[in-house]
Amino acid sequence: MSNIIIDRFEGELAIVEYNGDFFEIPQALLPKDSSEGDLLHISVSKPNNFSEAEAQLERLRERDTGEDIIDL
Repeated sequence: MSNIIIDRFEGELAIVEYNGDFFEIPQALLPKDSSEGDLLHISVSKPNNFSEAEAQLERLRERDTGEDIIDL
């Protein structure tokens, strides 16, 4: 688990600090009651193995209508 700090809001973006670096993320990804100075705990999950990731990618490809460009 990692921590990020909300530094400020600029329009629909939140500027957050993570390990001394600053990043822009959409406010919509933050909890609704977030405010400047909040410390958030984040965790990232990833597939258990490569075949699970391939299966997820195949499911996404099946749903693709061909209208969007996805650059992997």
